[in-house]
Amino acid sequence: MSCPRRLLLALVVTGLACTDGTAPPTNPSAATEPALTRGDSRGLPGLLPSPREFSQGRGGPRTSDVTGISLGTPAGSWWFSPTGVNDALHVVGRARFDCNYADASPGLVDRGYLYSGGSFTDLGTLDPGALFGTCATLQPTAINQGSIVTGYGFTGGAEGTAGFRWENGTLTRLLPLPGTVGNYARDINDVGVIVGMGQLPATLTEPARWALGTWTNGVPTLLNTDFVGAVDVYATAINNSGTVLASAALPGSVTWTPIVVWVGGGVVLPGDFYATDIDDAGRVMGAYQGRPAIWQNGVITELFPSPAYTVTGSAYAFAGGSSGRVGVWANNIVQSSPFVVYGGGIVWSGGTPLHQVPLASCVDQAFFLECGMNNSGAIAGWDNSNPTGGTLWPAPANQAPTVAIGGPYSGNEGALIALSATGSDPDNQPLTYSWDFGDGSAVGSGAAPSHAFPDNGTYTVTVTVSDGTATATASTTVTASNVAPTGSPVVPSSIAPGSFAISLPATDPSPVDQAALTYRFNCGAGWGPVQPGNSTTCTLTTPGNYTIRLGVRDKDGGVTNYQRTITVVPTATAPIVTLSTPSTITIPVGGTATISGSFTDAPSSGPWIGRILWGQGQPSTSLGSVTPGSAIGASRTYTAAGTYTARLEVRNTPGLVGRVNVTVIVQ
Repeated sequence: MSCPRRLLLALVVTGLACTDGTAPPTNPSAATEPALTRGDSRGLPGLLPSPREFSQGRGGPRTSDVTGISLGTPAGSWWFSPTGVNDALHVVGRARFDCNYADASPGLVDRGYLYSGGSFTDLGTLDPGALFGTCATLQPTAINQGSIVTGYGFTGGAEGTAGFRWENGTLTRLLPLPGTVGNYARDINDVGVIVGMGQLPATLTEPARWALGTWTNGVPTLLNTDFVGAVDVYATAINNSGTVLASAALPGSVTWTPIVVWVGGGVVLPGDFYATDIDDAGRVMGAYQGRPAIWQNGVITELFPSPAYTVTGSAYAFAGGSSGRVGVWANNIVQSSPFVVYGGGIVWSGGTPLHQVPLASCVDQAFFLECGMNNSGAIAGWDNSNPTGGTLWPAPANQAPTVAIGGPYSGNEGALIALSATGSDPDNQPLTYSWDFGDGSAVGSGAAPSHAFPDNGTYTVTVTVSDGTATATASTTVTASNVAPTGSPVVPSSIAPGSFAISLPATDPSPVDQAALTYRFNCGAGWGPVQPGNSTTCTLTTPGNYTIRLGVRDKDGGVTNYQRTITVVPTATAPIVTLSTPSTITIPVGGTATISGSFTDAPSSGPWIGRILWGQGQPSTSLGSVTPGSAIGASRTYTAAGTYTARLEVRNTPGLVGRVNVTVIVQ
């Protein structure tokens, strides 16, 4: 169908119809099925066209890689057309019946049914019969994994249509979304949250428009779509995290734009992307510029890219499964090499088509797609070769994946060793990798992990690939070699004669070895005993240079030795100062006293500084840098009588001072 979604809505409400912009084709079963009434003179809604009408004249092959199961029809109906299927192969759809309106005039009606295990269950009706008689339509649009069905039905009241929830034989009419009339439920996730829309009546300032909403535990809530400023919003799908796919009429746009909505925000998809479904990974299925495609996080991936594939006629992805498989409906897709023609229903996975079935149509009936696919790739829909239309094509039996592992590998204990495996799946399903490294560590993932083995040895490594159903395993060996520990010696460079501490903090790449390191030390007189501690105390009393040795060993015999040089410095003493002048000097007032001498000291204690203190408040005299064995001295004039204690001093570098006193008598 090429008519816009707004006209499709009119099709439901007023009975109008369109097919590819032309008048509907002649009903091929007119000899047996009454002609479809387009509307009603009393203003009652008309019916949706039969999917048979939409499937006429469509090109492409109608072959199948699997055998379809004819679902038959509910008793008394003309046909049954599926709209959804779950993993239990429970199929929901609409069946067409003869009916009578309240005034006894004849008509046709579509009723909702659930197919399970070869039998049909009537979902019931929302209308008590006051207006429609037995002609009240109930249209199921979706079924979840719990076989809970949602959809909409005519009520015969002012509201016109209402959403419903059906579970285990109980049909519940959904409350209207706040402020709306004419509610339609479009999809239901496995948590039981339903998404749909309702019409907001016209006001003095705004025309009537469609608003998006959800029902959680029966409670209706409008979704905020202000972020796009949409005029109208139609619900499309909802995934298990509650993210909603919808189509919006944006101001100034003549086309419908897909949007993804979540609590607190959303995103607008390209206007030329036709969206049909959203899966739990956030992939949006549909078509981009007329070619089947997936949108995810802003990236569009064509499923049948040019030039490898030529797409003619209508084609789009209509469903996504948790297995990664995608359902595609196509008029005609030609693969150039090798030459293959695809058409009808196609299950796509991992970049290639897996199989195809003769799905005659998967038409967008305004508020639902008239076909369905479950997580494993089973398709339910219309088959023109089936007189009653409704057919279930089970997913082909899963083919187990295969995996090849590299190796054998080698490396050092404690160091990352790169591993790799290559898995393949005949069904092109995405594979997950699980690694058992054989060392008791946590399971690894990915096709090419790197892993550090905790100790030296030979390990058996096993990889398991899974396509979600079947698995395959492969094993190889990894040999991890021992690595000797390393340390950081702590040894002073010089000491005074006596005892001092040394240590060897060490690490080993193997946590097993690290816990069992042993040490030994040589303080200059031979190696000491092996010990668990990494420190010891040495004693050296004789000045000189010594070599200190330190060693660390792991449990596997890996040894690393170190050596350091230490200097034992003699204990420092004060310089010895001697006088070359008398120790008592007598001079008159105004006379000059001269003090001189020399000193001796260990050569390692220099440089030296000398001075003379003249006593009793007299200024001192600095002798500057002085040298052992050389004469040192100075003179001083005294101007006041008295007895003075003068002192000749020499200070060495360790800070020790040698001195000698001189008595100066001034008369």
